[in-house]
Amino acid sequence: MTNQYRGINSLVNPVDDKPWMFYSFNDGVNVGLVGTSYIWQTPLKREERRFETIRSIEGEPQPTWEWNATIYPEFLADIDGDGRLELVCRMLVGYSTSPRGIAVYDFETGEVKWRFDMPCIVHSLLYGDFDNDGKTEFIVGTISYKNTSKIINGFDDSSGYLAVIDTSGELLYQEQLFEGFGSVNLSRLPYRETQDKAIYATISTDERKKRNSVTKLSWDGKRLQKHESWDLGTYFDPRGQPYQFHNMDGSRKWRLFLADKSKGLIVLDEDLKPIPHDYQGFIKSICAVGDLDQDGFSEIVVYTADKHIEILDHNLKVRASLPSPIMGDEAVRLHLAETGFDSPMLVAAISGNQVFYYSYNQLSAFVIFRNWVQAYHWLITLILALFAISSLSFILYTQLQFRSLS
Repeated sequence: MTNQYRGINSLVNPVDDKPWMFYSFNDGVNVGLVGTSYIWQTPLKREERRFETIRSIEGEPQPTWEWNATIYPEFLADIDGDGRLELVCRMLVGYSTSPRGIAVYDFETGEVKWRFDMPCIVHSLLYGDFDNDGKTEFIVGTISYKNTSKIINGFDDSSGYLAVIDTSGELLYQEQLFEGFGSVNLSRLPYRETQDKAIYATISTDERKKRNSVTKLSWDGKRLQKHESWDLGTYFDPRGQPYQFHNMDGSRKWRLFLADKSKGLIVLDEDLKPIPHDYQGFIKSICAVGDLDQDGFSEIVVYTADKHIEILDHNLKVRASLPSPIMGDEAVRLHLAETGFDSPMLVAAISGNQVFYYSYNQLSAFVIFRNWVQAYHWLITLILALFAISSLSFILYTQLQFRSLS
């Protein structure tokens, strides 16, 4: 086993606004977590914090597969009001139950404050005071891979669950949403902008016979109450969705984008009402949403079934398209790469150890025409030459006819 870095994520300390980068590693038996923060000065200063390692309770992994345990940080906040920061993490591993669930660290000491162990993987995690009682809670959505058989804390890996856990690790609510493969994907509107505490749960099973849907819920302190719901006739691809609401044009109209395997692109508003559009492409995955050219409007980066990268504007019009640079049937992931303050983002196409970067810019009609002329100058030259030959031939023919009549 190697100490390969995994689960890299960055979070901001809410006390001093200092950014921290976290990465996880394991040695085949223990999985650890390290946090680093840099002060960009001369000389460069680096602060590092190491967090308590978590050991596989099942002992040495089987030699036929890699124990890829990862600790993935999600939130850095004072979750319980004790004046100390906590680092909230998801515990992930394949083909094992150890470790899976939630781990909460004391950010200052690096010690584990509590764990909530599960046999399934926490796929989505929301944090906030959802019932206005002055206390925060975690809303949990799981993904079922059906690759473990244990039952821990009432959960299994053969079903999809929705759960609520308080800030001390106590289970407050649990609901089984489906059986079989699939995921429960959670999202919410940005609270600072909307003051909305609604919870949206998208069920994605990747199977036609299972119910795929989006449901709007609220937490009343005892149970999750269902409100609006939108049912899909077919099913989503669970690997090809962002599952987050986006404000595309600054109008405070929030949109949820989903890629249906048979219906194509689906757009829902915050009340789960479908929004009509004219885009007819068949999307394999919705990869990213962001303001690529810093014009105040967001774009959507999608990967199509015919292996093209397309950029849609806020009106869902195709503004750019190019074939995938990755040849063959290898999986392609698309991400947006930050390039610095006040700089446009790049589109990164990743497959294996290959990375391709693309910039996106809106071009004027003159620039588009100039580029077209440059790209097809040979064709334009040929057409002009044929036109000149045809014109000359017509003139000579007309002159001959005139002389013959004379």
